[in-house]
Amino acid sequence: RRQRQMCKETGWIHEIILESCQSYKKEEIPVIALLDGENACPPEDCNGIWGYRKMLKALEKPRSKAAREYKEWLGYNFDPTEFDLDETRGLLAEIVD
Repeated sequence: RRQRQMCKETGWIHEIILESCQSYKKEEIPVIALLDGENACPPEDCNGIWGYRKMLKALEKPRSKAAREYKEWLGYNFDPTEFDLDETRGLLAEIVD
């Protein structure tokens, strides 16, 4: 079952695919297992969807002044296609606990 979720404050759209769902007894601890994912989360304070798109466009030309400014602002080389499954599982565990 697919579910698309849009955050009204930011306009970001998140898609979650639920592979299975089970009932739990009251004394059991529910388990959430993240199987996969794709793409990095946008950096904090990138000014929403439009600011993020502007940043991605600038980073397409890594030697441009705008790209250098974004890299300096970020403090690291941002890869929008990167997804760290273990890190995301850890963040999810913090939310669920």
